[in-house]
Amino acid sequence: MAVKVITVQDTSRSALLDYTLEAIETDGMKFLNPSPGRVFLVVKNVDATATVVTIVGQRACDQGIVHNSAALSVANAHTEIVGPFSPSVYNDANGYVNLTVTGTEVSGGTIAAIKLAS
Repeated sequence: MAVKVITVQDTSRSALLDYTLEAIETDGMKFLNPSPGRVFLVVKNVDATATVVTIVGQRACDQGIVHNSAALSVANAHTEIVGPFSPSVYNDANGYVNLTVTGTEVSGGTIAAIKLAS
């Protein structure tokens, strides 16, 4: 399968929990991360094993290191939130943040990319 593009959903400070989760794709996922990078990921796991999401670094930070975000391990029956992601470090040439996902089946987890309003 091809890399799945996650639709970034707008939210507001008064409706932070107003978003829709979509199925995780273990062949890779990405989302558009507009500047200034107020996008967060919500990862929900209902599979029997942990779901591990790694946010792939693209460029070196001001210390000269290319960072992959620490692998986010989401245990069964848990939901985790991670972000935001600095565009200067995590965006690829097309403005996307790339994710690798392991340890779950497509039916075993869901994900959402939400952008906090300014």
